[in-house]
Amino acid sequence: MWGKKHLSKAMEFLRCHNGRDSDFRNSIKESISAMEYVVRDITGASTLGEGLKKLKEGEKINSYFIKAFHKLYAYTNSEGGIRHANMNDNNNVYFEEAKFMSVACSAFINYIKQSQLKNYGIFQSGTVL
Repeated sequence: MWGKKHLSKAMEFLRCHNGRDSDFRNSIKESISAMEYVVRDITGASTLGEGLKKLKEGEKINSYFIKAFHKLYAYTNSEGGIRHANMNDNNNVYFEEAKFMSVACSAFINYIKQSQLKNYGIFQSGTVL
């Protein structure tokens, strides 16, 4: 639930920071996939981009958060981006980039989760979920 499988895979790809066993490109893919899973699950959208638009329209999530994560999604989807085939065998993705994406996507998922629970009256202030 809440993209846990994707985040676990992202951590596995990130874990071995010795250059041989790590796979930063796939770590980023799994991080953004976790975010996509949660947003699509909440909104019923068919894509993360569509789901982010729905969250923005509902005005229950701060629009600046939505814009920021829409930009991260766009980064992974851009031409030559993380989510596209690596045609040039160019793996210029580094540990700090993959770590940032895993932390940012995890933070977004936690924010969305707590916001949704609060909006439906089942969140108690100060409770860690």
